[in-house]
Amino acid sequence: MATVFRRLASRPTLSFAVACAVLLLVVVVVILSIRTDKPVTLAGVTDEVNAGLDLIEDELPSDATVVSASTSRTEACPDGSAGSLVYIDRTITLAPEFDGSAWAAELAREYNDKEGWSSTVKTLDARDHLRVTLVNRTLLVYTLTTGSEDAPARLTLRSGSRCSLA
Repeated sequence: MATVFRRLASRPTLSFAVACAVLLLVVVVVILSIRTDKPVTLAGVTDEVNAGLDLIEDELPSDATVVSASTSRTEACPDGSAGSLVYIDRTITLAPEFDGSAWAAELAREYNDKEGWSSTVKTLDARDHLRVTLVNRTLLVYTLTTGSEDAPARLTLRSGSRCSLA
Protein backbone atom coordinates (compact mmCIF):
# COMPACT_ATOMS: atom_id res chain seq x y z
CA MET A 1 0.00 0.00 0.00
CA ALA A 2 2.86 2.37 0.84
CA THR A 3 4.33 1.68 -2.59
CA VAL A 4 1.07 2.77 -4.23
CA PHE A 5 1.11 6.06 -2.33
CA ARG A 6 4.77 6.70 -3.24
CA ARG A 7 3.96 6.13 -6.90
CA LEU A 8 0.91 8.40 -6.65
CA ALA A 9 2.99 11.08 -4.92
CA SER A 10 5.45 11.04 -7.78
CA ARG A 11 2.62 11.57 -10.28
CA PRO A 12 0.49 14.56 -9.19
CA THR A 13 -1.99 14.23 -12.08
CA LEU A 14 -2.71 10.63 -11.21
CA SER A 15 -3.05 11.55 -7.53
CA PHE A 16 -5.53 14.26 -8.39
CA ALA A 17 -7.57 11.86 -10.57
CA VAL A 18 -7.73 9.23 -7.82
CA ALA A 19 -8.75 11.86 -5.24
CA CYS A 20 -11.52 13.12 -7.58
CA ALA A 21 -12.80 9.60 -8.16
CA VAL A 22 -12.93 8.89 -4.42
CA LEU A 23 -14.71 12.21 -3.79
CA LEU A 24 -17.21 11.48 -6.56
CA LEU A 25 -17.93 8.06 -5.09
CA VAL A 26 -18.54 9.59 -1.65
CA VAL A 27 -20.91 12.20 -3.13
CA VAL A 28 -22.90 9.53 -5.01
CA VAL A 29 -23.22 7.37 -1.88
CA VAL A 30 -24.41 10.35 0.19
CA ILE A 31 -26.97 11.43 -2.44
CA LEU A 32 -28.36 7.92 -2.72
CA SER A 33 -28.69 7.57 1.04
CA ILE A 34 -30.55 10.86 1.62
CA ARG A 35 -34.31 10.36 1.85
CA THR A 36 -36.64 12.95 0.43
CA ASP A 37 -39.52 14.34 2.48
CA LYS A 38 -41.84 14.13 -0.52
CA PRO A 39 -44.19 11.16 -0.52
CA VAL A 40 -43.69 8.58 -3.25
CA THR A 41 -46.58 6.14 -2.69
CA LEU A 42 -50.13 6.67 -3.95
CA ALA A 43 -51.34 6.91 -0.35
CA GLY A 44 -48.61 9.47 0.39
CA VAL A 45 -49.41 11.76 -2.53
CA THR A 46 -53.14 11.44 -1.72
CA ASP A 47 -52.45 12.51 1.87
CA GLU A 48 -50.35 15.42 0.59
CA VAL A 49 -53.23 16.73 -1.55
CA ASN A 50 -55.79 16.19 1.21
CA ALA A 51 -53.58 18.09 3.68
CA GLY A 52 -53.59 21.12 1.36
CA LEU A 53 -57.36 20.90 0.86
CA ASP A 54 -57.83 20.62 4.63
CA LEU A 55 -55.64 23.68 5.17
CA ILE A 56 -57.79 25.73 2.80
CA GLU A 57 -61.10 24.40 4.17
CA ASP A 58 -59.96 25.13 7.73
CA GLU A 59 -59.81 28.82 6.78
CA LEU A 60 -63.62 28.86 6.62
CA PRO A 61 -65.41 30.14 9.72
CA SER A 62 -66.90 27.25 11.70
CA ASP A 63 -70.49 28.39 11.08
CA ALA A 64 -70.02 28.71 7.29
CA THR A 65 -69.96 25.02 6.38
CA VAL A 66 -73.13 22.94 6.22
CA VAL A 67 -71.75 19.84 4.45
CA SER A 68 -68.37 18.85 3.01
CA ALA A 69 -67.86 15.84 0.74
CA SER A 70 -64.89 14.61 -1.30
CA THR A 71 -64.53 12.44 -4.37
CA SER A 72 -61.30 11.19 -5.88
CA ARG A 73 -60.12 9.49 -9.01
CA THR A 74 -56.83 7.92 -9.95
CA GLU A 75 -55.20 8.07 -13.37
CA ALA A 76 -51.98 6.75 -14.85
CA CYS A 77 -49.06 9.18 -14.95
CA PRO A 78 -48.87 10.99 -18.28
CA ASP A 79 -45.19 10.16 -18.67
CA GLY A 80 -45.95 6.44 -19.06
CA SER A 81 -44.27 5.45 -15.80
CA ALA A 82 -45.77 2.86 -13.45
CA GLY A 83 -46.98 5.57 -11.04
CA SER A 84 -50.38 7.17 -10.64
CA LEU A 85 -51.90 10.60 -10.13
CA VAL A 86 -54.82 11.25 -7.81
CA TYR A 87 -57.35 14.03 -8.36
CA ILE A 88 -59.56 15.12 -5.47
CA ASP A 89 -62.70 17.24 -5.70
CA ARG A 90 -64.18 18.55 -2.46
CA THR A 91 -67.61 20.20 -2.50
CA ILE A 92 -68.53 22.39 0.46
CA THR A 93 -72.14 23.47 0.86
CA LEU A 94 -72.23 26.81 2.64
CA ALA A 95 -74.74 28.33 5.03
CA PRO A 96 -77.14 30.54 3.00
CA GLU A 97 -76.09 33.73 4.79
CA PHE A 98 -72.35 33.15 4.16
CA ASP A 99 -70.81 35.12 1.26
CA GLY A 100 -68.48 32.58 -0.34
CA SER A 101 -67.24 34.97 -3.05
CA ALA A 102 -66.17 37.66 -0.58
CA TRP A 103 -64.47 35.02 1.56
CA ALA A 104 -62.65 33.52 -1.47
CA ALA A 105 -61.40 36.96 -2.58
CA GLU A 106 -60.06 37.61 0.92
CA LEU A 107 -58.50 34.13 1.04
CA ALA A 108 -56.65 34.85 -2.21
CA ARG A 109 -55.23 38.08 -0.75
CA GLU A 110 -54.14 36.27 2.42
CA TYR A 111 -52.48 33.40 0.53
CA ASN A 112 -50.66 35.83 -1.74
CA ASP A 113 -49.01 37.18 1.42
CA LYS A 114 -48.26 33.72 2.88
CA GLU A 115 -44.70 32.57 2.48
CA GLY A 116 -44.44 29.83 -0.14
CA TRP A 117 -47.88 30.44 -1.68
CA SER A 118 -49.20 32.44 -4.61
CA SER A 119 -52.75 33.09 -5.78
CA THR A 120 -54.71 34.35 -8.75
CA VAL A 121 -58.39 35.30 -8.94
CA LYS A 122 -60.65 35.17 -11.97
CA THR A 123 -64.28 36.34 -12.07
CA LEU A 124 -66.40 33.70 -13.81
CA ASP A 125 -69.65 35.57 -14.47
CA ALA A 126 -71.77 38.55 -13.48
CA ARG A 127 -72.98 36.77 -10.34
CA ASP A 128 -69.61 37.29 -8.64
CA HIS A 129 -68.58 33.67 -8.94
CA LEU A 130 -64.82 33.37 -8.64
CA ARG A 131 -62.07 30.89 -9.46
CA VAL A 132 -59.16 31.21 -7.05
CA THR A 133 -55.99 29.32 -7.92
CA LEU A 134 -53.53 28.72 -5.08
CA VAL A 135 -50.06 27.27 -5.63
CA ASN A 136 -47.83 26.14 -2.76
CA ARG A 137 -44.06 25.85 -2.55
CA THR A 138 -44.12 22.23 -3.76
CA LEU A 139 -46.02 23.46 -6.85
CA LEU A 140 -49.26 21.68 -6.03
CA VAL A 141 -52.15 23.63 -7.53
CA TYR A 142 -55.43 24.06 -5.62
CA THR A 143 -58.45 25.54 -7.40
CA LEU A 144 -61.37 26.97 -5.45
CA THR A 145 -64.55 27.85 -7.35
CA THR A 146 -67.38 29.74 -5.71
CA GLY A 147 -71.02 29.09 -6.53
CA SER A 148 -72.60 27.73 -9.66
CA GLU A 149 -75.75 28.41 -11.63
CA ASP A 150 -77.78 25.85 -9.68
CA ALA A 151 -76.28 26.28 -6.21
CA PRO A 152 -74.70 29.65 -5.38
CA ALA A 153 -73.98 28.70 -1.75
CA ARG A 154 -71.27 26.19 -2.65
CA LEU A 155 -67.47 26.03 -2.87
CA THR A 156 -65.62 23.48 -4.94
CA LEU A 157 -61.99 22.71 -4.13
CA ARG A 158 -59.93 20.71 -6.64
CA SER A 159 -56.38 19.51 -6.75
CA GLY A 160 -54.21 16.83 -8.28
CA SER A 161 -51.12 15.13 -6.98
CA ARG A 162 -47.67 14.54 -8.34
CA CYS A 163 -47.01 11.10 -9.81
CA SER A 164 -46.42 8.36 -7.30
CA LEU A 165 -43.53 6.01 -7.95
CA ALA A 166 -45.57 2.83 -7.88
